[in-house]
Amino acid sequence: MGRPQVMRQFNDDALERLGAATAHARALLPEDLPFGADAPDLLVLLRDARLRLQHAGRTVSADAMLASALEPAGDALDATRSAVRAFFSNRTMIQMKQPDEDDLVRMGEPGRMPSAARPFWASFLASAQTTTAALRPKAVGGVPLSGELLAAVARGLVEQINANAVVSLQRELGAVLHEQ
Repeated sequence: MGRPQVMRQFNDDALERLGAATAHARALLPEDLPFGADAPDLLVLLRDARLRLQHAGRTVSADAMLASALEPAGDALDATRSAVRAFFSNRTMIQMKQPDEDDLVRMGEPGRMPSAARPFWASFLASAQTTTAALRPKAVGGVPLSGELLAAVARGLVEQINANAVVSLQRELGAVLHEQ
C-alpha cells in the first residue's frame, strides 16, 4: 500500500513526489505483472491539513478531492496522474486536522489524551480507522503470514540461499507450519 504523507495541502509538488514513488515502484516490478485483487492501495493522509473540501462551490469528500486531483488537467502532470490512476486501483485520501493549543497541552501531560469531542481527535480516530481497515495481511497460498511466521519463513529462505539450495517460498512455509 502506498502511503504518502502530505502536510497542509495536496498540490502539484505532492503529486510529483507521488508520481516519482509510483514510477520507482513500477520499475521494480515485472512489466506484465497482473495485479488484479492484489493491486497496491493508495492512502493519502493529509496531516495538519488546511484544505477546503470544496469543488465548484460544493462541499466534497477528501476522496472526491483526490479523484479530482488525479483527473487530466491538460498540463505537464497529466502523465503522472495517469500513471498513479493506473498503478493504484483503490485510492483513498483522509484528512487529519491540526491539533489546537488545548489538544497540545493535553497531549503534553502524562497519561492524558485530547478530548474526544474536539475536531483533532475525531479526525485522528477516523484516520486511524481508515488506515487499519485498508491493511491486508500478506498471504502465501491462502495462508496469512503473521509477523512471526513471516520472520521464520524469511530465516529459512536465507538459509536456503546461503546453502545454494533451490529456494521455494511455498516449501519453506510448509516446513515452518509443520514445525509449529
